[in-house]
Amino acid sequence: THRQSPEYILQGWKYPGEITTWYALDTKSRKTNNQSMALNSQFLENGTFLRLQSLRFTYTLEKKWIKKTPFSNIQAYLYGNNLMTWTNYTGFDPEIGGSVLAPGKDSSIYPHNRELGCGINVNF
Repeated sequence: THRQSPEYILQGWKYPGEITTWYALDTKSRKTNNQSMALNSQFLENGTFLRLQSLRFTYTLEKKWIKKTPFSNIQAYLYGNNLMTWTNYTGFDPEIGGSVLAPGKDSSIYPHNRELGCGINVNF
């Protein structure tokens, strides 16, 4: 995101009449030098996204393959969660967590984890 951008800190508006691509550094930020920005419409982004949330492939062995075994059913599977996200959002994750006190504010929380796995189900 733009919050930690050195460009923002070095090229932020500092005095009347200065032409920059960034809005004014607020007084508190300049005094404390904490490099934070107040919410501003310059940083509104389109947060639309398309996500492949979960996918599971399952294969069940045919009965003819397992009829001479003590098993009544054998099933193998592969699965994945949060496999792909398509978006133009510049933050970590367009599905921002935020809080009820600041809805829509991206707090740069860690994005959703990706999970991959496999397994076998066996019935006797």
